[in-house]
Amino acid sequence: MYISIGKNIKRLRKSNGYTQTELAEKIGVSDRTISAWETDRNEPNIVDIQKLADALHTKKSTLIGEDLDDINIPTIPIYGSISAGLPFEAIQDIGEIACPWLDNKIDTEEMFALKINGDSMDRIIPDGYYAIFQKQDDVKTGEIAAVFINGGDATLKRVLKFSFSKKLILEPLSHNPIHEEQQYGEFDDIRIIGKYVGCISPYGFEIE
Repeated sequence: MYISIGKNIKRLRKSNGYTQTELAEKIGVSDRTISAWETDRNEPNIVDIQKLADALHTKKSTLIGEDLDDINIPTIPIYGSISAGLPFEAIQDIGEIACPWLDNKIDTEEMFALKINGDSMDRIIPDGYYAIFQKQDDVKTGEIAAVFINGGDATLKRVLKFSFSKKLILEPLSHNPIHEEQQYGEFDDIRIIGKYVGCISPYGFEIE
């Protein structure tokens, strides 16, 4: 069976969260060259294969010896970044990432990924990893969620609800003692956009 290097490059690029332009800059070629490789209109030479393997955090044998499309790994759209420290604005629609631990029968249209910035949730997910979410507008108390705060900012925290006092606490889960819980009341605009279901390393692999 013929193994497509181009398909492997494309799959690994996406699992790393790179655009064609970003990958091109990392290995010193043009984005047109990356496009030609991914569509099998051209193939990288042995020097470029090593550069690709280094940039994509993989082995040369993975690029030239395995057709990753046959594995049928689900991909999740990346909506941008989210703070795991102080809240800050999330950005939408910047690419996608492979999620190897998901059942490929799951409807990934109801899921999204956000890259984590900060260490206030590092007991659950390290800084720089991708958090995977199920789209939903509510969670149970004690669950972890992506939350928009007062119309603009977004953060990742464990949600604690107190129905009697109408108070909501966003709790950090961190090894860093500087992080403190954030309290909000009935006059704050708090909107849950997704329930946390797992995470992916920056290289597209599951955290054990």
